[in-house]
Amino acid sequence: MEFEFNIQPTPQSLLTVDNIGQVAIEASDDEGNYYYLISMTNLGFTTVATAGPVVPDLEVLPSGYNIHINVMEYEEKKVTKTVYKFLNDYHAGITNAHEVLLEEALKGFRNIKEYLKEVKRGL
Repeated sequence: MEFEFNIQPTPQSLLTVDNIGQVAIEASDDEGNYYYLISMTNLGFTTVATAGPVVPDLEVLPSGYNIHINVMEYEEKKVTKTVYKFLNDYHAGITNAHEVLLEEALKGFRNIKEYLKEVKRGL
């Protein structure tokens, strides 16, 4: 009988980013959910915001929708780690990712106040 061990996951995709301090990423899984990451650096501080999952063309947010914002002093290593964790979050199951314009990524960040007002009205 044979037993496999020391199993190492192998990356299936690669995303190249020119400037980790100023980037917008749109990512998706195989089920049609989209996730967004925006990194903006100004005066030595980086704001990294993530949002998802979002289903395009659907007003109702899926269960588990989350927006997270982190402000930190710019350190390339920290920002790189944050982007890596976003792309490799096993809960999301991201299989595709590419850089997009900031305006495109902002579409994934729903206005929670307005969304809750709509839910109260019954969408």
